[in-house]
Amino acid sequence: MAKGARASVVLGGGAEGQLPTEVAYAYGRNFGLAFQLLDDIVEYESAIANPRSDTPSITATAPMLYAWEEHPEIGALLARSFELEGDLEIASDYVRRSSGVERTRNLARQYIDEAKNVVQLLPDSDAKMALQVLADHILERTW
Repeated sequence: MAKGARASVVLGGGAEGQLPTEVAYAYGRNFGLAFQLLDDIVEYESAIANPRSDTPSITATAPMLYAWEEHPEIGALLARSFELEGDLEIASDYVRRSSGVERTRNLARQYIDEAKNVVQLLPDSDAKMALQVLADHILERTW
């Protein structure tokens, strides 16, 4: 996302090292990280709704990693890649009982706040407003 945002400014006539180009990169980086974290939540919730259909994506997601901090037992489940019957359900229960999803959402919100802050360096315009609205909108992502 960061390089794509920077490239769009360069292709529009901006030069490397100029403020708009660097703002675009920083916005894209923060927006992209927030998007991925929110995607982790969506994937986790999808895997819970459809057990065994999406097991690989749940193993390394932020909600699971945060839950691991609170429930070290998750480490053994991750080490064996949820191979035993019931492993995924046990891990999901640990995540559900942890603050993993909430902490992931809070981290995404921090990245979005940073994306919105960096955009403040640009002059007021419809494009700037659109980037701010897009940043706010991504926090409501459920797809």
